[in-house]
Amino acid sequence: FLIYHFDKCRRKFQNAPPGPLANYIPFVGYLPFMNVAKPEKSFTDLAKKYGKIYSLQMGSIFTVVLSDAALIREAFKQDELSGRAPLLVTHGIFYGHGEDFAMY
Repeated sequence: FLIYHFDKCRRKFQNAPPGPLANYIPFVGYLPFMNVAKPEKSFTDLAKKYGKIYSLQMGSIFTVVLSDAALIREAFKQDELSGRAPLLVTHGIFYGHGEDFAMY
């Protein structure tokens, strides 16, 4: 099962930016390897290893991470990337009150 899943994911994301092999772990992806106390450190370490653009599987959500302010500005100029994905993870963290955190 794991070999089949690994090969299926590898073919599915072969054109995606580079990322950790943990992306191919079924159901959890890279989540078990995240630094829970300091998740920003995990993202920084991944950016150092894979570059300014890398892919990350977080549970069942496949993401492409941009870790450079200039890249982010350029990406959000494009209509395809200007929306916001419905991420239940962040909604759960902020309890639906993300605008309260935007003030800080």
